Amino acid sequence: EGFLSTFKDAFFNVFTYENYKKAFEVVGLVPIDAQRVLDRLEVRLRTLPPVALPETPWQSKTLSNPYEFGS
Repeated sequence: EGFLSTFKDAFFNVFTYENYKKAFEVVGLVPIDAQRVLDRLEVRLRTLPPVALPETPWQSKTLSNPYEFGS
């Protein structure tokens, strides 16, 4: 008996309908329990630093030759 047949047996013994169902119940997805799901999230609110604006405003310009495109 080889590895694949042993793996197949183990796989189907572990990944059962009951295990899937229990996993969804544990995290609060079935039945839907939004507060239970939200309580499990690790949300860290933070304030972003202000964005520094350039001293001179950006101005668009049309390139006059293909060499300017690369620079």
